Amino acid sequence: DSKGFNASEIRDILEHADKIQQPDAMPTPEPIPTPQSSPTPQSSPTPEAQLFVTRNPLVGEVRWTRDESGGLKFPDNWDGVNIVPVAIPQLRNVPGANNGTIYFYKGAAAQLQAAWAEIEAAGLLDRVKIWNGAYARKIIGKSRLSIHTLGLAFDINYDTNRTGQTPPAAGEEGSVEELVPIFERHGFAWSGGNRIPNGSHFEVARIISATPAAK
Repeated sequence: DSKGFNASEIRDILEHADKIQQPDAMPTPEPIPTPQSSPTPQSSPTPEAQLFVTRNPLVGEVRWTRDESGGLKFPDNWDGVNIVPVAIPQLRNVPGANNGTIYFYKGAAAQLQAAWAEIEAAGLLDRVKIWNGAYARKIIGKSRLSIHTLGLAFDINYDTNRTGQTPPAAGEEGSVEELVPIFERHGFAWSGGNRIPNGSHFEVARIISATPAAK
């Protein structure tokens, strides 16, 4: 195919480049903050700190900088205001899911809960083997924020849906294909169909205010 990658695919490639280069290495699941380590207010950056601005059509403008050790800081306490604990009871027994408390962007919390409720109603919860992360403080390269840092994405079943490998088909061990139509109905996009597939990755494609009817 002579056409180039679209913007979403390019971002996904950059974000998961380390996993593409080492497809046989199981990554350490991204940290799920506990209620005790949830986002907290931070002090304003020093005058010497370089200020970066990330603009996202779903969450708006995010101002951030680096601390003395190179870590991520939000001078306006963006994460403390916008990243919230979301109760997903369907995930209580899923390894890595923090007993069903997931930190996510507050504007997409309702649709995340609605999607998992529909998955439960459809009898598909057993398709989820492991939760590999949602909100995570991650800088890509020198000046990009991970979509996970914005609380807009989550990963599941990475062991069988590794970056760069063809995701397993419905009915095969660890497949998430049966979940895809439900998540899409609730405003999420799946990266398993990208030219370089990332079958574990789902992210918010649009914010929806009403819960779609199950089909």
